[in-house]
Amino acid sequence: MKVNTIFIHCSDSTWGTAIEINKWHTQRGWKAIGYHFVILNGMIRPSIKIEAMDGQIEAGRQFNTQGAHVLNHNVGTKGICLIGVDKFTDKQMKAIKVLLLELLKRYDLTVKDIKGHYEAHSHVTCPNIDMNWLRRYVAEEEPKPRITIVDKLIHKIRSLQC
Repeated sequence: MKVNTIFIHCSDSTWGTAIEINKWHTQRGWKAIGYHFVILNGMIRPSIKIEAMDGQIEAGRQFNTQGAHVLNHNVGTKGICLIGVDKFTDKQMKAIKVLLLELLKRYDLTVKDIKGHYEAHSHVTCPNIDMNWLRRYVAEEEPKPRITIVDKLIHKIRSLQC
């Protein structure tokens, strides 16, 4: 499956896990959780916080199947959901950066290919993050083409031959 966009979402809940979101989505009649990944904030139940789970990345929908997270925009996309409403932890932000960098590399994408749900549907605010900020944050470490010593030598040899 060719991937051309990665959509970011929020759960619009203060707690949750991929298992919980799967329950919520199947109760709505969906086949399974719509997101491919869920990034936890440590709140696995309304009154249960497990600090070690803050920033943990959980698998959601089967990786090689089409997501169900942005109406009319699911083909060629991956969906990532941050647990939370409008405040996310530092560990979640570090985790989403690591995950996005890996997905960008895997699918040969750039930060321009990262979109917030609201950028496809103007009637929502999800993920309640300034997406320009998130793209800049990820771009700070976006993989750059590597020029090796061998590449430099080949370039120098070619320039001397001209």
